[in-house]
Amino acid sequence: IISDIEAEEFKIKTKEGAIETAGLTGNYGAFQSSMGALKVESSDFQNLYMETEMGRITAGGVKAERYNLVTELGKISLDNLTPDSDLKALSKMGSVSVNYRTAPENTKIVARANVGKVKNALEQNKITEQLYRAEYMSEMGSVKITLS
Repeated sequence: IISDIEAEEFKIKTKEGAIETAGLTGNYGAFQSSMGALKVESSDFQNLYMETEMGRITAGGVKAERYNLVTELGKISLDNLTPDSDLKALSKMGSVSVNYRTAPENTKIVARANVGKVKNALEQNKITEQLYRAEYMSEMGSVKITLS
C-alpha cells in the first residue's frame, strides 16, 4: 500500500500480492504483479502503466495523458479517468468496464469483444477533432462503457 507521494517515477512490481495506491503524483507510474490485483486511486500521472497476469485492475479518479492497462486473467474496472486521453485497456480473459463522468470531446472510442458483448453508451458520441484514441478490448469477456 502506497499513498500520498510525489515523485518523477513510480515503478512498483511484485510477484504475488496486491498493489494499492492513492494520492500519487508523478510523470510515470508503472505497477506490475504476476499474481495480484492492482488498484490506483486519486492520482495524477503523465503515463500510467498497469499489468497483471492474474488479477483485477482498478483505477478511479486517476488523471493521465496516456494509459496502458493489461491483464491476462481478470477484470478491468475504470471510473472517472481523464476523458480525453490515449488509453488501451485489454483483458484477455475477463470483462472491461469503464464509466465516464463527462463525455470525451477529442477521443475516438473503440470497444471490441471477441467472445462477449459490447455495450457502449458513447457509441453515438460526436467528437470535434480526434486527438486521442481509447481502446477497450476483451478477448474472452464483455466490454461495457457508461456515462454518468
